[in-house]
Amino acid sequence: MGATFGRTKVWIVGETLTAADLNAEFDNILNNLDPSGVDDASTNLSAMQTTVDPYPLSTPSLATDLAGEIQRLRYLIKQITGEAQWYMDPEMDLATLSGAGIFPSGTKLWFYQNTAPSGWTIDTTPADAVLAVKGGSGAYNVSGGSQAGTWTQPDHTLTTAEIPAHTHTTYCPVAGPAYGQPAGAIPYAAYTYVTSSSTGGGGAHNHGTTWRPLAQVGIICTKD
Repeated sequence: MGATFGRTKVWIVGETLTAADLNAEFDNILNNLDPSGVDDASTNLSAMQTTVDPYPLSTPSLATDLAGEIQRLRYLIKQITGEAQWYMDPEMDLATLSGAGIFPSGTKLWFYQNTAPSGWTIDTTPADAVLAVKGGSGAYNVSGGSQAGTWTQPDHTLTTAEIPAHTHTTYCPVAGPAYGQPAGAIPYAAYTYVTSSSTGGGGAHNHGTTWRPLAQVGIICTKD
């Protein structure tokens, strides 16, 4: 049946059609053919769960009747909610997703991209810094601020006590023909060895350098 309302008169064979009866039947249709007067597309649970993809393989799928239109709308509702059936309540509604339910105004987040997403503004204050996790009692015990630091490694100077005792041994060739000495002098191949010892010294040296770790660069944004 296509309607939820009944007819006004059941005709019998040979009965005379009157204007009053005809007008009454048309008035019945005109007065009751509203959404509540049109039959459903859920005669059972299987029919209620039937959906049709309106855009399979990027090609529009045209409905040929009202049931087809309803089945295509059900499909999109199911896609939007992500639930097993189109009539099931979603885990979260759209108002919560777009409103302050998830990210209240003023919330700051790090994004792995170059520009702020819609509804967010880049915070240009933090720059050229790494991200750290706030600790209960650790060095980064700050409330959403920054912890002082530097990219440059500190210099340091070794003290005498930090330099262990060591020995320098050198060898020197004795004067000979190779150095323009008179013939008959000691050959160049002869050497004398000189050994000197030291307890170290206080010479300063520098290990300071500027460096940056390999990083994936992003932006910090504030919720509008």
